[in-house]
Amino acid sequence: MTFHDVPRDLARHPLTDPRLVADVLDLCVPFPDREAGAICVLLCDEEDRLDQPMVIGEIGHPSAEDRLQFMYGIFGMARQLIPHGSLLLAIARADGLSLTPDDALWARSALAAADGYRLLGIHVVTMHGSREIPRAAAA
Repeated sequence: MTFHDVPRDLARHPLTDPRLVADVLDLCVPFPDREAGAICVLLCDEEDRLDQPMVIGEIGHPSAEDRLQFMYGIFGMARQLIPHGSLLLAIARADGLSLTPDDALWARSALAAADGYRLLGIHVVTMHGSREIPRAAAA
């Protein structure tokens, strides 16, 4: 599947189907952001439909505390913009689909910062595709 498979009426579909999520992530995380390393945040409405994607590029490898503060900022913004919405998070990097300690650290930070806000999933997106980070792998 690729972003070419995204339905024309995407705004009517909740981002709860794994195949649709993979296609949407392929669309929302451009190759240059995968090469550079980025975070993609997909803000969703109360019915888990995509409302606003945003990419924050070239994030590097911040400390655990800086990641947590970054995630608190993301979830704080989400709560203000769509109080009863949800969020899908993608960690972009250039290579591989094996989960790394860095991926797990991002996932732990997101889970801690979510604090009750609905987190639909955390994914790694690379030049090779995408995969979800299981919550147990982040624990």
